[in-house]
Amino acid sequence: MKKKYTKGFSFIELLVVISIISVLSVIGTTNYQGIQSKARDSARKSNLNNLATALEIYFQKNGSYIDGTPGVQGDCASADTATFYTGPNSIASYMADTNVPNDPLTGERYCYISVGDGASFRLFAKLENSSDPDGVTCGAIRYYSVSSQDLTSTCPL
Repeated sequence: MKKKYTKGFSFIELLVVISIISVLSVIGTTNYQGIQSKARDSARKSNLNNLATALEIYFQKNGSYIDGTPGVQGDCASADTATFYTGPNSIASYMADTNVPNDPLTGERYCYISVGDGASFRLFAKLENSSDPDGVTCGAIRYYSVSSQDLTSTCPL
C-alpha cells in the first residue's frame, strides 16, 4: 500500500492561524495608540515648559507677563489669546525659533491666562492619557498646568 501525502493546510489550521494573527494585531494596534498618546502628552508638557520659559524672559524685559483675557469657567477655547500669540509683543519673539507651539494632535492653541493684570500667568494643555501623574482632573478632562507661581486653582479658570 502506498501512503498518500497531501500538501497544504487544513481549513481548521488556517482558521487558527488567522485567529492568532488577528488577536496579535489588535493587541499591537492598541499598544501603539497608547504610546502615541503618551508621546503627544509629553510634547504638550515640553511645549508648556518652553512657553513658561519664554514668558519668564518676557517678564524680565517688560516687568509683567503678556496680557490675556480669560475665557469662561472651565473652557479655555473661548479665552482671548490673540495678544499672547500674535500681538505686537507676542510670545513668538521670545521663542527660540519664533514659532509658538500648538497642540500636536489638534493644532489648537494652548490656553494662556494672565492673572492680576500681568502679575502672574497660567498655561493649560488637555492631556489624552487620563492616568497621567502630572495632570489634574477638572470635570471629565485631564489637564497639565504650568504657572508663574503657586496659584490656588489648578483647573482652567
